[in-house]
Parts: sequence; C-alpha cells; structure tokens
Amino acid sequence: MTKKFYFTVALSLFLSIYVNAKKVAFLVGIGNYPASSGWQRISSTNDIDLLKTLLIAKGFKVNVLVNAQATKAGIETGLKKLINSTSTGDEIIIHFSCHGQQMQDDNKDETDDGLDEAIIPYDAQRIYEKGIYEGENHFRDDLL
Repeated sequence: MTKKFYFTVALSLFLSIYVNAKKVAFLVGIGNYPASSGWQRISSTNDIDLLKTLLIAKGFKVNVLVNAQATKAGIETGLKKLINSTSTGDEIIIHFSCHGQQMQDDNKDETDDGLDEAIIPYDAQRIYEKGIYEGENHFRDDLL
C-alpha cells in the first residue's frame, strides 16, 4: 500500500467526521435581575438577540436561556443537555452575558489567589449574609 492510499483514507475519515459534525450554541443572557437581588440591570439580552441571529445564519442550532429562565438550576440543566446532545468533533459555542463576581474559594483549589470566579444566575443574591445567603446560587468556575 502506498502513502497516497493512506493519505486518501485519512482524508476520507477526517471529512466524514467534519461533514457529520453538529453546530450547537448555548447562550445565556441575564439583564433584568430581580430588584430584591441587589444586581443592577444590564443590556445582556441585546447580546443574545444579536448572537442568536448570527449563529442561526451560520447553521447553528441555538439554545437560549434569558432572565428568569437562567437560574443556577436552569443553567446546569442546559449544560447537561448540551453535553448529552453533542460528541467529539461537534462545533460548540457557549456564551454568557450577565454579571460576574469573584468569591472566596470553597474547596481550596484556587492556590494563586484563593478566589473562585462566578457567573451570576438570575436567582443569585449580591449581598452575602451568614445563614441567609452564602453564594449557593452563584455558578462557580468549578462547575464549568
């Protein structure tokens, strides 16, 4: 067998994987947090509208969570569905437009600065109060 044969087989395998690849996007936008949360309103849903239009035009299947849909549980469920519906070779875009915050590391894996980075879901509070809200609805970097 020649080098040309092996190249042709390798190219065929590559193209068959690429042609069958899915294009999937998961977009999260939170701009209208509840007033009781302490978070200011931001224009995140505008980002989602623009990205969704662009990605659909590029052939992506787009899943979107906005505002009240984008709770911590909603985001976790959306990411699990994404994982279960995709495979190696698929094109995946994950985008968050929302508040973010650093918070005390809770499992000692942040050796550089002792802080976790967190995405702020719709149901997360801004103010920590011992025994009332201690960051349980923040979407920590460890979850990703």
